[in-house]
Amino acid sequence: MASVLDYKFSGVAAASSVTPDLPIGLNIGDLMTMSVLRDNNAAPHWATPSGWVPFNLAANTTSSWLRFDRYWKHIESGEIAPTITSTVTDGHQVVIRSISGALINELAIVTTYQENPVRVEVTGHSLATGTDIGIVGVVGMTEINDQLFTITSVDVNHISLDGINGTAYTAYTSGGKVWESPIDSQAQDASGTVNENMPALTTNTNNCLVIWEALINNNDDSSNPSFELANTPYPITWDDTLADSTIAYSQRLQETAGLVPQPFMYKTETQYKEL
Repeated sequence: MASVLDYKFSGVAAASSVTPDLPIGLNIGDLMTMSVLRDNNAAPHWATPSGWVPFNLAANTTSSWLRFDRYWKHIESGEIAPTITSTVTDGHQVVIRSISGALINELAIVTTYQENPVRVEVTGHSLATGTDIGIVGVVGMTEINDQLFTITSVDVNHISLDGINGTAYTAYTSGGKVWESPIDSQAQDASGTVNENMPALTTNTNNCLVIWEALINNNDDSSNPSFELANTPYPITWDDTLADSTIAYSQRLQETAGLVPQPFMYKTETQYKEL
């Protein structure tokens, strides 16, 4: 059963950098996730950290002042923490988690092809058409690194990256890995409305790990923030290093009852594939 082993919070002051501490309990091949909360909804003010893959979750389209940017990676030998640099006048918060027991499927890249769409050779893969993957560590065709793609299975040794025209990309030299996305389904509430149910996840398998993240505006820790599932409170962990907002986090096993986070303004929910 997947579970969060450890997590680390870090604050990023405006126009500065931070290298967060890595969680404890890191094991090769386990999953690590990173969330960056910032107080505006513009495009990210930093590059995707090398070796990390972004989640496929849209920004909050109903508010100009808050957003989560979220990334994941498989833990590798010699793992080092990423550096997050804020280039704007608003602060950020970063939380990194180590997760044990989430699905891991890593494939070595043999080569890539400058085609439309990009074709990737991965010997003996079992990836189905429509699977989401991340690609990291390619030398040469670096244009495909640190991104999330949906793939088409071409044959047992090749996949193609849907919608990606690689005819002008740099030729492949060496290296690279394909990571199957560990995410089973995702939902978010970007309405800015408090005390309302989260949207339903697209899959709802019992006993799978689900992680919530949420924002409290104005750092209002006096309002007794809580997650409730079928009127049962769930414990939360939260941090208020930003002056005007708070990031909160909780985890549970997936159940069928609706989730009501109170009084959080912006919520995300992610269910992870199990080993």
